Amino acid sequence: MVEVLDVDLDRERVSLSLKALQPDPLVEVARSRLGDVVTGPVTKVVPFGVFVEVDDGVEGLVHASEFADGVLPGEGRELRVRIADINLRSRRVRLTLV
Repeated sequence: MVEVLDVDLDRERVSLSLKALQPDPLVEVARSRLGDVVTGPVTKVVPFGVFVEVDDGVEGLVHASEFADGVLPGEGRELRVRIADINLRSRRVRLTLV
C-alpha cells in the first residue's frame, strides 16, 4: 500500500510515498519514552551542544551548558541522558545528562 502525494495530469505523473504511511518515530517516542533515561551515541557535535540518538530515527540535543567542564564529547561516544522535553511542532527533542 502507498499514499498518493500528488497527481500531475499535465505531465502524466503521480507522486507516491511509502514513508508517509509509516508511524512518525518522534510521535512514538513522545508517547512512550518522555522522561526515560536512555544511553545513546553522540551523532553530531555542534558549538552549542551534541546530538544523541535516543531511538531509531530520533535524535535529541544535550546543550553545551550541561557539560560542567565545557568539553563536549566526540561523535560515537555513548552518553546516558534523560528525554526531558519533546516539541512535536518544531520537531525538537531536549535531553539532559544523567
